[in-house]
Amino acid sequence: MKYFLIYAFCSLLTLAVHAKGGSGIYYIKGIAYKSDSTTIKNQEIKVKIGKHTKVFKTDSIGAFELEIPWETVCPSGISAKERTKGNSRLNPHLISITCSKLEIIIENEWKKYAKLFPETKEEVTLIKDLYFKQRE
Repeated sequence: MKYFLIYAFCSLLTLAVHAKGGSGIYYIKGIAYKSDSTTIKNQEIKVKIGKHTKVFKTDSIGAFELEIPWETVCPSGISAKERTKGNSRLNPHLISITCSKLEIIIENEWKKYAKLFPETKEEVTLIKDLYFKQRE
């Protein structure tokens, strides 16, 4: 009986580990500019990915660092098409970034930076300056 319980526990633990996909964060880092090339200093930046919004702030020179979360579905028991569809649902293609009445929409590049155990932060950091324009 004792061995059966140990076996059952190990089997359930194995299933729990394999039943999940992956998740993590990648970063976008750079300088924020208005359309006239002036920097956006000490301002809040709102990042909207799907239904989720996070607020970040530029520093005294307009530098920012945004955290962009990503997730993947568990690949076990589903087709590549279903996995692609699930990952697209979890990671919207576009990211909306606003600052006051200024806006920019960029592509979500999560696939390039989706590493479960990055050795350095630089491995999962996209260097990209943002050039905002007036919202239409």
